[in-house]
Amino acid sequence: VHMSLLAARPASGHDVLLHAGAGGVGLASQEYCHFIGNRAMANVGRPYKHFYLHKMGLAGRTLSSRDGGAFALGASKLLGSGRLRFSLNSLSADFIACTFALLRQDGKLCEIGKRAVWSYERHAAALHSNFTMIALDSTIDQAPWWMCGTLRTLSARADAFVLHGLPME
Repeated sequence: VHMSLLAARPASGHDVLLHAGAGGVGLASQEYCHFIGNRAMANVGRPYKHFYLHKMGLAGRTLSSRDGGAFALGASKLLGSGRLRFSLNSLSADFIACTFALLRQDGKLCEIGKRAVWSYERHAAALHSNFTMIALDSTIDQAPWWMCGTLRTLSARADAFVLHGLPME
């Protein structure tokens, strides 16, 4: 989550989309987006997950992750004439193409999925939006100094009670 926000640099008031919003990454992303002042929307599958996110402050801003068409229609309706500044994706198939279609010209899609994701080549051939694949495992190997600094930053935020553990519900 921290890496995707560093890559995208969303500012207060930006519309953002968080795929799999009721999972660990989605919940942590929502917390960051709330802290920054983004207008977050999230997609989830099961009704109880929609209910849970409504209680967390996303009432009226949840979308279906069961059907790509329902997701695209719901996101377009929520955005009105606007577009997304940032999306954190962990889904595959239709959701990738739909998300790219929802991005504004300077929008950024950060991909954390590992399975059935678009390659940089496919992305470059199809779109003009910014695309970043985030793989923490390879980042640790390639830039251990960066990872050490990031862990220090996150530790300081936890000490200041800006971050906390995920809910156990």
